[in-house]
Amino acid sequence: MLKDIDRSRFIIVADHQPVGAEENAAAGVDLELSGHTHAGQIFPIGYFIELFGGMNYGEYQEGDCRVIVSSGTTGWGFPIRTQGKCEYVVVHLRRQQE
Repeated sequence: MLKDIDRSRFIIVADHQPVGAEENAAAGVDLELSGHTHAGQIFPIGYFIELFGGMNYGEYQEGDCRVIVSSGTTGWGFPIRTQGKCEYVVVHLRRQQE
């Protein structure tokens, strides 16, 4: 998808799951916005994701790519949430000072 993109520009990718972050970073993505994990949603799932090196919730750095993983605005599947909170994430981008 990024084959013919102008790599001199700031590249933002919205990827449903953060599992492709390494591939996106290798493709030159500067910022990835993801969700899907629901911040673990049901205890202890979030701890297992982090234990095995997965991106569960928060900010991560993958090479030159910043990855932000949101808990999302709703739950999934089960009508319970024992871990994490629903949220909207607002990202402010500023041009770097030269």
